[in-house]
Amino acid sequence: MQHDEVIATIRLSARSLIGCEGIAVIRLDGDLCHYLEEDAIGPLWKGQRFPIRACLSGWSMINRQTVVVPDIDKDERIPTELYRGTFVRAVVMAPIRRHDPVGAIGAYWSKPYKPTQSEIETLEALAEAAATAAEHIGFAETEALAKRAAFVDQSLNDYQSDIDAVAGIAAVPTMLDVALRMTGMGFAAIARVTEARWITCSSLDHVGFGLNPGDELPIESTLCNEIRDHRQVIVFDDAQTSDLYRDHHTPRIYGLRSYISMPVIRADGSFWGTLCAIDPKPAKVDNPQVVGTFKLFAELIAHHLDAADRLRKTEASLQCERELSELREQFIAVLGHDLRKPLAAVDAGTSRLLKEGWTAEAPWF
Repeated sequence: MQHDEVIATIRLSARSLIGCEGIAVIRLDGDLCHYLEEDAIGPLWKGQRFPIRACLSGWSMINRQTVVVPDIDKDERIPTELYRGTFVRAVVMAPIRRHDPVGAIGAYWSKPYKPTQSEIETLEALAEAAATAAEHIGFAETEALAKRAAFVDQSLNDYQSDIDAVAGIAAVPTMLDVALRMTGMGFAAIARVTEARWITCSSLDHVGFGLNPGDELPIESTLCNEIRDHRQVIVFDDAQTSDLYRDHHTPRIYGLRSYISMPVIRADGSFWGTLCAIDPKPAKVDNPQVVGTFKLFAELIAHHLDAADRLRKTEASLQCERELSELREQFIAVLGHDLRKPLAAVDAGTSRLLKEGWTAEAPWF
């Protein structure tokens, strides 16, 4: 049985065996939980990745145990913002290969529900079966790179140019390094932010947050989603002492205490993304020096993006001019060739007239 067959078997059989209304199969992908497959009465999170400390599947793998949540509104481990809009009200999550987790299987119900011991054991048995299959077919190793590459290729086509543009800014690594040394924080990133996407374009990670260029966060889980609307910096030294953010879902989901995010605004006034830094510990960031530096760096990033756009347009214009020049030369060459013969006849006739004068034998044109 191949990897995809294992996933398909679990997906198709779990709901009927357990009696739940949704099932999800999750793979541990570095420090991210990749929701590979699902079978449910409504959409869940198929294809999305979340930091291991930001979701229940990650909690289950970190703690190497099955977690039962009869009511998601009454459990602090649940990132309620991510569950909003889904049918889920109760969940059980079991790790795959409990002693050294490589993934998890989740079962979901649409109403608050306390699953029976038999239902829990059935889910755990499926997880054990998946673990056994994993050891034989490389569930955690050989397929991971191919799956990740396919996912990245599919989801980033529209934004690869943004990632490449940031990679082309030579000053970016220095800016991120200065941002962390100046603040004492552990993670900094430049993110492309749209109404529907939050995509890492460049990052410097000293705390194992787990985001590399091309990785995404659910846009609704981020503070950048709010920055896109009001276009103002968000900064706090410690979420736990902040009147605005102590109860906000973003610090709780990602386990962060200190935070700063500065909008990157293009010359035409459009919002492009953010320059941000976070840390699981408090930090001194809400001060004019740090905010001013981040503002300067964000403006510098925008300047480089604008300059790169102008360069691309100039190169495209020059290429167009080169193509037009080549067409003109070809046209002139063809025109010269086509006119050469009739012009030669005219020249010969004119020369004869000038030499012999008009006679009965003079050529007619």
